[in-house]
Amino acid sequence: MRTQVAKRNTLLWQSAVDFVKRRYMKSFNAIIEPSPEYFLIVFDNHDSIQSCAGFSFAKSGPLLSECYLDSPSEETLSRITNTRIERDCIVEIGNTASINSAAGQTLFNMLSMVTWCMGARYVLCTCTPQLIKSMGYCNVKVHKICDADPQRMTPQAEVEWGSYYEQTPITGYIKLAEMKHHYHETVLKTVFRLDMQSEQAA
Repeated sequence: MRTQVAKRNTLLWQSAVDFVKRRYMKSFNAIIEPSPEYFLIVFDNHDSIQSCAGFSFAKSGPLLSECYLDSPSEETLSRITNTRIERDCIVEIGNTASINSAAGQTLFNMLSMVTWCMGARYVLCTCTPQLIKSMGYCNVKVHKICDADPQRMTPQAEVEWGSYYEQTPITGYIKLAEMKHHYHETVLKTVFRLDMQSEQAA
């Protein structure tokens, strides 16, 4: 398997968008339009997408998960951790989808390391219990902040997400520094290759 980061509006990014839309429709009868800054994508040996997750940095604008919070993410996390946390070091992970458990594990192993290397120190995420369990298998610990209350979404958005909220998702955070022990092992198992992708989606 191999992984690759795709920037917004590239052809590869659009392929990940289509993959996520199909998976959310199948799992939750949801009609969503993902638009993260980046996707981390896991491919099989035939270059077919097996899993992916979108991620966006808080410094670039409001995060979807912030709609469930009573204050901006940097204020919320600073209060919870009793540490001054700048918005620049927060990233949101979402639009996670997989059709292969091994690829899903690869995704979570790489996602924390990739976002750390791109400057993130805290991850904001809204997750179902099943996703939290899968992340736990990779030693990714999600600290709960609050329940993801669908009443905080627009009525239209609540409909678009289908049965997603029936899974009782929560909004939480991941402290990436807690996973430093895991990065060394991941790096040793990874072959890195620079691949500059500049093509734009039509």
